[in-house]
This record gives sequence, structure tokens and C-alpha cells, in this order.
Amino acid sequence: MEAADISVVIPAYNQAERLPDAVRSVQAQTLAPREIIVVDDGSRDDTAAVARDLGVHVISQDNQGPQIARNTGIRAAKGRWIALLDSDDLWETDKLERQWAAIQACPEAALVACDYRQITDGGQIVHPSFLSQPGRYERVEKRPIGAGMSRIDAAGDNFLRGGYFLIPSATLFVRETALEVGLFDEHLHYAEDLEFFLRILSRGPLVMVETVLLNYRVHDANISNDRLKMALGGLAAGDRILAAPRRYAEGADRYARFLQRRDLQVALRELLAHGRFAEARALGRRHLRRAYSGRALAVWCAALAGPGIFNALLALKRRLGDA
Repeated sequence: MEAADISVVIPAYNQAERLPDAVRSVQAQTLAPREIIVVDDGSRDDTAAVARDLGVHVISQDNQGPQIARNTGIRAAKGRWIALLDSDDLWETDKLERQWAAIQACPEAALVACDYRQITDGGQIVHPSFLSQPGRYERVEKRPIGAGMSRIDAAGDNFLRGGYFLIPSATLFVRETALEVGLFDEHLHYAEDLEFFLRILSRGPLVMVETVLLNYRVHDANISNDRLKMALGGLAAGDRILAAPRRYAEGADRYARFLQRRDLQVALRELLAHGRFAEARALGRRHLRRAYSGRALAVWCAALAGPGIFNALLALKRRLGDA
């Protein structure tokens, strides 16, 4: 089978240990890509040397973060389609073949994604299928376009119905479209994928291959483990969307308002839990008008009350919980 017109972009930072598995999962594809690009984002270990030994194209840059590393790889790519893969994740051998078939079934697709499972570094399955979680993907409005694949329009409204079900390592998109909409926002360090994909999806539908084709590794270094930074990133991404909603997929503004209400509450709680009362008060002043919810207001009032009253309320809550 001839190689598909796909460039695989792998940002990597201090991933000399995990990177070989990621690259080999691409090299083992039943449908080969046009090229594999590893962007070494200023690693202090042997990431770049390991990548070169694997026979892939390596670009080295100063450490700037995964969103900038992805942009570097996209700009350098020669393929019409871009497939992202984080350096600690693994593809099933037929991932590109199945997603390429989805592109043929829906040539107007702006983004093609797939289901994924969570695994440990040792390969143990933590969760077998993200899309199978009750009350999530089943709520999404979709139209079958082939065996095990569906077309999804109005992405913002559908994320509101079923939650956000995309991760970078599961996606393919057209390079030219990415350049036209502006690539990843280099000032967003969290939730940058959500904001970028909603811009991509302003140009066409999402096609989901409803089969597990990605193994997402969970470990202590996952960015998503930091609840505070993720919540603050969601607030920042929501600000971008609400400032210029026409740049984004249908319903993105409604989804952004939901995210801001949720993430404000999470961010305020995390700040209070770490004793950062002044930051919680300032965050509430900036965002409560736009992201109002009764729970967020209650948490902000606790920040205004100060650490003494907050700790007393927390102790009371624990006693009542134990009663």
C-alpha cells in the first residue's frame, strides 16, 4: 500500500525513554505516512539522539512548550494532512488506515478523530474506551457515514451535550486549514487543543472513527494532572472564544460559557485549598460576571471571608460528613 499524504508531528520534551514506543507505533502502521517529524523541544536528555537513531526527521528548538513545538512541526511538514502524536502515546497499527478511510467517506471533513483507551506505562488498561463512558458520546448528535464512523456538525453544541472528547494524538486535520486559522495559540499553555480544534471545526465537520485506535498513557507527568492549571487554561481559552465567536465552530460560544462556569469554580477551590486567598479573590472579580454560577459565587465568598472563616467552614463540613 502506498504511503498516505500524511505528516506525523510528534512534540517531545525529555522523552528519550517513551519516545521509541511512540515512533515505532507509527512505523508499524498498515498505511504508512509520508513522513514522521519529531520536534525536540529543548530536551535535557537524549530525546533528539534517540529520535535520529529511529530514522525520523528531527527538528530541535529551545524549550517553548508543546503548542509551539506542534506549530514548528506543522510549518515544516510536507504532507497535506497532519496527524498529531504526543511522545508518550501509542497508536494501534491500523489507526491511519481507518482514519484515511474516514477521509474518503467524508472528503469535506475538517478534523478526523478516533476513540482511545487509557493505559499505564506498563501497558495495563486503566479505561478501555473513552467514547463508551455513560452519558457522554451517546448524547452527541451524529450521522453514520460508514461502518464505525460518524459525521458530527455544530461541534460546540455537541461538546456541550457530550463533553469534550478530543485529544491531540487522536486527530488528523488539513495542514493548509491549520495555517489559515492560525495554528495553536502560543500564549495558551493549557486547553490550547480545545481552542485550536474549535477553530479548525469552523471550516467543516468532525468525523469520528468510533474504534479505539490510540493508547493514551497516564503517568505522573501528564499535564492534565494539574487541576488548577487546567482550569485556568479553560478560562483563558473561553476568553479567546467569547472575544471572537465567529472564528469558531457553531455553538463554541455556548460551550465556552459552560466551561468558564465550571472552570472558575474548580480554579477558586484549588486556590483556596492551597491558601492562595488573594489570587482567588482577584480571579473571582475578573470572571464572576461572565462565568457566574451559584457555586462559584459561594466559593468566592469563602475567599472574601479569609483563611480563618474558610478553615472553620471546612472543618464543619468534614464533621458533618463524618456524622
